[in-house]
Amino acid sequence: MRVLIVGVGGLGCPAALALHGAHALTLVDHDVVERSNLHRQVLYGPEDLGRPKAEVAARKLPGATALQEKVTAENAPELFRAHDVVLDGTDGATTKLMLSDAAVQTGVPLVYGGVLKEQGQAMVIRPGGPCLRCLFEGATEGPTCAQAGVLGTVAGVVGFKQAELCVSLAAGLHTFDGKSLKWRAVEVRRAADCPSCPASVDITREVCPMTYVRVKLALEKLEKGRLLEVWLKGEEPLKNVPQSAREEGHQVLDLTPHGDRSRLLLKVG
Repeated sequence: MRVLIVGVGGLGCPAALALHGAHALTLVDHDVVERSNLHRQVLYGPEDLGRPKAEVAARKLPGATALQEKVTAENAPELFRAHDVVLDGTDGATTKLMLSDAAVQTGVPLVYGGVLKEQGQAMVIRPGGPCLRCLFEGATEGPTCAQAGVLGTVAGVVGFKQAELCVSLAAGLHTFDGKSLKWRAVEVRRAADCPSCPASVDITREVCPMTYVRVKLALEKLEKGRLLEVWLKGEEPLKNVPQSAREEGHQVLDLTPHGDRSRLLLKVG
């Protein structure tokens, strides 16, 4: 399994340690090691201060690939598509929502994680399930770990949980209480008015011409700019449905295989 870890810090370090040896890791981070990192970012020591995190981590995890760059809305889709699953080790709501949007766009599962003080949480974002905007849309940018503080061991526990979720892709929001040392799983559903999650239509059992007729009817119910996720299979629908959508002014954002089916993501034009 190809795993992309975005942010090799308090969450990314323990996750990388847990996954190393069994999976192909790509570690991406644009920061350097600082003294304030050392109590929770377990791959680094005083001798690494001022050095790029991704390079130091990859050197200590033989076989891992280092990318010293910032993940943005522009390069995230390409990075996601080159991997089987992505692990979010970043700090800050804006970046986390951007990664969630990339997971929705590409269909590549994202394992979100967050910690603050003595609390932590993790969740898998994947096709058909809720995204981060379903939970946090409208929330303002809160304090970062550096600003509010975080118990280093909580980051380690949540990072290991994210590594587990990379393999199991278990549903639900998993929350951790550092005082009781207990995990709790909470069921979460897509928000009906989520601006990021697409509507969905499954045409895997349809035959032409009904394949695009079903898609066309679904598109007509959506406002301009909204997304439609189409599940399809067979050579003819794979060729004809994207072509017909383009001819009617809609944008094809993604077309990727998922097992014996393919996922087509359209933006209403």
